Amino acid sequence: MRFSFELQKDIQSVLPAVKEAITKNGGKFSGDGQAGKFEGKGITGSYVIQGKKTDVMITKIPFGTSERKIKEEILKYFGIK
Repeated sequence: MRFSFELQKDIQSVLPAVKEAITKNGGKFSGDGQAGKFEGKGITGSYVIQGKKTDVMITKIPFGTSERKIKEEILKYFGIK
């Protein structure tokens, strides 16, 4: 599963909240303002940032989990609703 979105804020101001949202629920996050990886609740993925554009690739999704729901949650992490 892949999707892209435009950042609404500077990535450096958003990353601490993204990391906290993922790790406070037992997930793992490693990354910076250019690229990174994350996993949690059976979901594994990565992101790449080029300017304001963020490309997300989800490589593992638990059976029965809605792709739409995953996308909504990731967008929330990045401050996009």
